[in-house]
Amino acid sequence: MTNIVLLIGGGIQEIEAVKQLKDEGMIVWVIDKDSNCPSAKYADKLIKANGKDYENITQAILKKNNGSVQIRSVFTLTELTISTTIISHALGLISPTIKSVIISQSKSLSKLYWLKNKVSTPKGTNFSNLSEFKKHNQIIKYPVIVKPDIGFGGNGITMVKNKSELFRAINQASKISENNQFIVENYINGSLHDGNGFFTNFGKFIPLSISDRNFSLTNKRNKGSCPSLLSEKQQKKFFNLFENACRAIGLNFGPVKIDALFNGKRFFVLEVAARLHGPRNSLHLIPNAYGKELLPELIESQIEDKAINWDYKKIKNKSTFEDFTFKSNSKIKKIKQRHNSYIQLFDQNTKNITGVLFNFEKIKKNNPRTF
Repeated sequence: MTNIVLLIGGGIQEIEAVKQLKDEGMIVWVIDKDSNCPSAKYADKLIKANGKDYENITQAILKKNNGSVQIRSVFTLTELTISTTIISHALGLISPTIKSVIISQSKSLSKLYWLKNKVSTPKGTNFSNLSEFKKHNQIIKYPVIVKPDIGFGGNGITMVKNKSELFRAINQASKISENNQFIVENYINGSLHDGNGFFTNFGKFIPLSISDRNFSLTNKRNKGSCPSLLSEKQQKKFFNLFENACRAIGLNFGPVKIDALFNGKRFFVLEVAARLHGPRNSLHLIPNAYGKELLPELIESQIEDKAINWDYKKIKNKSTFEDFTFKSNSKIKKIKQRHNSYIQLFDQNTKNITGVLFNFEKIKKNNPRTF
């Protein structure tokens, strides 16, 4: 019987996921709507299908599953968690409830559950359209955050400082949101933090990582670093919020991730999802910090039903990433570095070249929080 891992989404960033799993002897099938997707030539098999078309994907897998192969794990590093969960259920794999994953995909629905269960989150109101917002009589105290109800990454999120900026931000968020709904939320000044976690088959929460993120809403510049500069006490509060936020929506199995905000006194959950953070974080930033790869450890623990060999406190290196954009006629001649640096290019079109610069260096032994 051949054990297979199914990855939904075969973009350029997922190539590293395929490589990491295959290096550990796993067979990887990739699902993508593009038969020439970047990950196709690295995967053992490609199934051409839209990642959201879980019915077609499941049928294709069942046709190929003639008893000689067995899908042991289904995962994604994108927003395709509903497909991942439904396919897992159809294949008889232990997975989160479909209801909990559907809730997690909607920021407004998640917020209702968090507020009901007294989980700390910024206060905000969900609107179906601009007309509904205009009928809303509540006085707005600027600045506020306007964001899509169902979005991807930081797309469509805007900090609005005055009324003249408001309607433009609402139109942008509404267009990006899959259900065209948007949220107007209280602005909280603070630091952003990303976390990865894992719920065992018995529902025990295992913290995996916490990293600091600098994401500018004005120029969309994205940076990340691990280990976090939060104190040990603050990290415990962070993971406590993480676990409570997941349990409040019924999410209590498998990999989970959180985006949270810290105002110096209190943490606020922004979103959780039934997956690890995206490739920048989970395939590069975190492995560079810990000196070993997180994804294969996680998949193996699921397949073998054993404890994951991971301690979030045992960090070896200071690890960072920073997104960049150059004009297409630019040429990278040299990376100025003192330690280990490398670049991953994402896109090169007629106007711009986009990518990420990763760097890591050993932590000083005399002071693990000084770099």
